[in-house]
Order: sequence, then structure tokens, then C-alpha cells
Amino acid sequence: MPKVEQGLSLIGSIALIVIGLLIFVPSGLCTGIGVIATLVQVIQYPSNGIYAFAGLPFILVSGLPFVVGGAVLIYKGVSRIRDRNGSSD
Repeated sequence: MPKVEQGLSLIGSIALIVIGLLIFVPSGLCTGIGVIATLVQVIQYPSNGIYAFAGLPFILVSGLPFVVGGAVLIYKGVSRIRDRNGSSD
């Protein structure tokens, strides 16, 4: 019976990285722009005070899970490639 080699697929690792980048980049840009816009509003209009920060929790709660999820997919893809290269030595 032929022996089937169980290993990490290079195509699967690349797919994890690409999908992670497709999630990480847009969500990171949107979350970053939202946070920076909030901080600019606080700096420009300090009289608004705490009201300028009212949207910040919504921005972080809706954006950070996607940023973290994309980063985890990228990390897993890169670590699979490193494990694959390290096991062939």
C-alpha cells in the first residue's frame, strides 16, 4: 500500500495568508481611520470633551475583532510555512 505523506500544504498556507490579508487590510484601515478621526475631532474641538469619544467604543468593538482575526490568519499561514520548511531539514 502506498504511503501517504501527511504534511502542511503550501497552498493552504498561502490561502490562509491571502484570506488574512483580505480581512486585515480593509478592516485595519477602517478602524484606524475611525480612531484617528475621533482623535482629530477631540484635538480640533476640545469644547466637545467626552462627547467626541462617544463613537470610539463602537469603532473598536466593530473593527478590532476583524483586525485580530485577519492577523491570526496571517500568523498561522506564516507559521505553517516556517514549520513546513523546518521539518524538511
